[in-house]
Amino acid sequence: MARAAAATKQKKKPADFKRPKRKVGRRAAPAANVTSVGITSRRINLLEQSLLQDKAHAAQLTHRRQALPELLQQVGHYNGHVRQKALQGLRELAGQETAANLRANASVLLERFLPTLLDEEAVDALRAIDALVDEAPELLREDAGREALARLLENFRDLICAAQTQGIRMMNSYDLLLGEEPKSGKKAVNGHKSQKTSQKGKQMKAKKPKAPSGALALRLAALKVLHKLLKSVSTEHRDGSSAGVGSARSTSAPMTKTLLLYPEPQLIASGMFSTAPTTTSAGVKATASWQVKVRALLPALLELWLECLEGSVDTLSDGHVEHMMYIVECTAIVVSANTDLLTATSTSNGGDDEFFVAALKLREELLAPESFPMLPSASESLAAASESLGVLSRWHDMNAALAKLACEYLRVPSLLCGLGKEVSPSESLEKRIQEYVVLTLAKYTVTTELRAVAKPQQMELGRRSLFALISVLKQLPTEWAAGDQMDGVLTNLAAFFDLAAEPSTSAAKKSEQKVLARTRFDALGAADQLSFVALVYHVPRYPVSLLRALASCCKSPRICSEGKSFLVDILFQRREALDLAHFVSFLVSTALAPVNPEEQQQRQQLELVNHVCRTFVAMNLGNSLPKILAPTLAKAQAREGLSPVELHTLVMLYRTCVISSSSCNEELQHQRSDIPVEMERELVGLSAKVLVEYSASSSPQKVSEQVVSREQERLLSEACVSTLALSEVNIFASFLDELLLPQQPLALGRRLRVLQALVRTTDLVGAFRRHQNHVTQLLHKLEQQYTGEDDVAKIVRQLRGDLELLAVGQLTEDSSVSMN
Repeated sequence: MARAAAATKQKKKPADFKRPKRKVGRRAAPAANVTSVGITSRRINLLEQSLLQDKAHAAQLTHRRQALPELLQQVGHYNGHVRQKALQGLRELAGQETAANLRANASVLLERFLPTLLDEEAVDALRAIDALVDEAPELLREDAGREALARLLENFRDLICAAQTQGIRMMNSYDLLLGEEPKSGKKAVNGHKSQKTSQKGKQMKAKKPKAPSGALALRLAALKVLHKLLKSVSTEHRDGSSAGVGSARSTSAPMTKTLLLYPEPQLIASGMFSTAPTTTSAGVKATASWQVKVRALLPALLELWLECLEGSVDTLSDGHVEHMMYIVECTAIVVSANTDLLTATSTSNGGDDEFFVAALKLREELLAPESFPMLPSASESLAAASESLGVLSRWHDMNAALAKLACEYLRVPSLLCGLGKEVSPSESLEKRIQEYVVLTLAKYTVTTELRAVAKPQQMELGRRSLFALISVLKQLPTEWAAGDQMDGVLTNLAAFFDLAAEPSTSAAKKSEQKVLARTRFDALGAADQLSFVALVYHVPRYPVSLLRALASCCKSPRICSEGKSFLVDILFQRREALDLAHFVSFLVSTALAPVNPEEQQQRQQLELVNHVCRTFVAMNLGNSLPKILAPTLAKAQAREGLSPVELHTLVMLYRTCVISSSSCNEELQHQRSDIPVEMERELVGLSAKVLVEYSASSSPQKVSEQVVSREQERLLSEACVSTLALSEVNIFASFLDELLLPQQPLALGRRLRVLQALVRTTDLVGAFRRHQNHVTQLLHKLEQQYTGEDDVAKIVRQLRGDLELLAVGQLTEDSSVSMN
C-alpha cells in the first residue's frame, strides 16, 4: 500500500525562473545584473580626444587642434569620413604660413597620402587630395631626401598601373558627342527601328561628355600628383642654375632690373641626380637615383595616353586634354633627365634596351604627324565654334608641350628614326616644328583674332599663343638661329613691334588699315605689353630691322613706361647677341625721343632716361662712351627752343659720360677725366645756360602757370650741380669763366646771385675751396670793370664774405641758399 503510493507520486519539475508577484501600486524590483544609467557628469574624457594631449610645443595645429602625427595616423583609419577629414586637415596645414613642419616631414607625408588615391570608399576625398596637390611644390624640397623621393616615383608607377587590373575603361564619348547611330541599327524594319535609333541619337546628342570615372579618374589624379612632383623638382633646379647664369650676366648697378618673366630654360640635368645609396630587402646596398626611377614611368605614361586618346580628337574634353598635356610634360622631363643615357644606348644596343624602346614608342605615339600639331578636325560645327571663339583655344597649351617634347627628342638623333617605318621629308619632326613656330608667330600680324581689343577672350588666346611660341623658342637647337626659317619669324616679329610704319591711306586697303590698327603693339594694354615684350628675350638674334622696331616702341607715348624699361633690361641681358654699335644707337634713340607736353609723360620720360643712363654705366664702356656720344649730344644741343625736359635729358647723358670715363680711375680721386675737349666745351655752355635760366633766385617773376613746373626746375638744377661736382677737374674753372663773362649790369647781377647760391650749396663746398683763388680773381676783375654799379658791388662783397667763411669752415648748411 505504501509502495503503491510512492510509485504513483510525481516529482516536481524545476522552474525556469521565478515569476515575480507584482502588486498593484508598487514598483518592480530591478534585476541583479542591470546597468545603472543614472550616472551624470559634465564631460567624459577619452584618450583619443585632442583636448587631453599636451600640444603646447606643436609646430602647427588645425582648427580642431590636430597636429601632423595625429593626422597621419588618421589617414589610415578604417572609416572613410575620418580619412577624408584627415586629408582636409593636411590641406589646412599646407595652406598655413608656417609650413616648415610639413616640409621637414614631406617624405612621410606624401607616402602616407598617396595610397588614398586608390580609396574606393571615400571617393570624395579626391577633392582634398587635389587641393593638397597644389601645395606639393612647397612640400617637395631637398630636405625630403633623394631616397624618399625616389620611392615616391616608384609608388607613382604602381598607382598609375594599379587600376588597370580592375577592368574599368573610360566611356567612349565619341558617340555621345556626334550622336552617331550604331552599326546594328542601320538596317531598319518598316522604319520602326530607324525611328527608335534616331530618337536615341537625339537623346545622346543632348548629353554632355561625362568626366572620367572609376579607375581612370584615380589614375588621372595620381598623374596630376606626379606632374606636380616632377615639375617642382625641375623648376627648383632650373631656378638654381639660372641664378648662376644671371649672376654672370647681371650688372653691379643696384637699380638695374634683372628679373625676367622667363629665365633660361634648363630642365632636370644629370648632375642633379647623383646616386644615393638605398638598402634592399636583403640588406644589400644598391645605387638608386632619380634617373633610374623615372625610367619606369614611360610604359605607364604610354598606356595612359592610349587610354585617354580613345576615339577622335574632337571628342576630347577639357579634362582629358589637360591630363594628356601632363603626360607630355612628364615625358619631356624624363627624356631630358636621361639624354646622355639615351645617346649612349643608341650607339651600343639600342634595340634591346627597354627604356630606349619605350621612349621610341612614345615618340611615335605623341609626335606622330596626326598628333602634332594636335588640332580638331575642320567640321562644320567646329568651324562655327572657331569663328566665335577663335581658332586657337585649349590646344595651344597641348601643342606647346608637344613642341617642347619634340625639341628634347631632337637632341637625341637616334630617337628620330622610326621602328622600321619610313617618314617623308614633309612629315619629319624638324619640318613640323619649323612650320609650327612660323605659323604661330605669323598669326600675330595676319589675323585679327589675336590682337582684338574689344574681346577679352580673344586677347587671352593671343597671350596663350605667345606663351606657346616662347616655350618653343626656349627649346630650339642652336643651329636654327641662323637659318632661313628664323628670318621669317624675325620679320613677322619686327612688323608687329614696328610702330613707325604708317598704314596706307588708299580706299582699297581700308579693311587692312583696320586690321593694322588692331594688330599693332601699341593697341594692347599695359599688362599685355609686358607679356609680349618678354618674347624679345628669347629671340636668338637681333637684326637691325628688329632693333629699329623696338626703338619705335620706346619712342611711342602709347607704350607704358614699365614696358620700355623692361625692354631695355632685356636687351642689356642679351647684349652678347647684339652688335655694340646697334645697341648704343638703340639706347640713344630711346633717351632722345620726342617729349610729350603732358606732365605725367614728361616724368615717365625722365625716369626712362635715368634708366638708360644706368644701363650705359653698367656696360662699362669707360672712355669710349664719351667719344661715341659726343657728336650726337652736340647735335641735339644745337637745336633751338629746347624744353626743360630735353635739357634735363642732355645733362643726365653728359653726367653719364663723365661717370663712365672716371669709373676706371676710381682709385685716383680728383683726376681729370678723359673726355673730349668738344664735350667739355658743350657741357660748360649747357651748365651755365641751365643754372642762369632755371634758378628761382635769379628769376623771381616765375609763376606756376608756366609749362615747366617748379619741381622739374629743381630737379634740373640739382642734376646740373651734381654734374659740376663730378666733372670739377675738367670744367669747373671754365664754368666759372663762362658764368662771369662781362654782361649788362642787370644780367651780371643775376649771374652773381647764381654764383652766390652755388657757393652756399653743400655739394660744391669742396670745389669752391679748391678754386677759391680763381673765384677771387674773377670778382676783383668785376669790381674794376663795374666800379659805379652799387648792386654789383654789394653782391661781390657778400660773395667775398661767403668765401672767407668757406675758407675757415664756418659756412654751414644753415646759411645756404636753395637753388630753387
